[in-house]
Amino acid sequence: MKINGPGRVPGPNPYQQTARYEKEAVRKQQKKDEVQISPEAKSMLQSEEAQPVSREQRIQQLKEQVQSGTYHVSSEKIAEKLIQYWRNQL
Repeated sequence: MKINGPGRVPGPNPYQQTARYEKEAVRKQQKKDEVQISPEAKSMLQSEEAQPVSREQRIQQLKEQVQSGTYHVSSEKIAEKLIQYWRNQL
């Protein structure tokens, strides 16, 4: 027979710990994913919807310039973008 000294508290019951873990698992399953769209993103979406014609016109202009050979790309802009790209990669 084992006798514990006065004031000694036995350890936690492993069955109670299992029940607690099961409750936490149920709570985790009940959580749902949520998506919040910022006001800035909403305004961007609305502005894109309001101006689809101008974008299509711009694309058509670019296509015509490329086909006619008058489309010019600035080498400085290309170099700047390449430098930015490689700086972000390192």
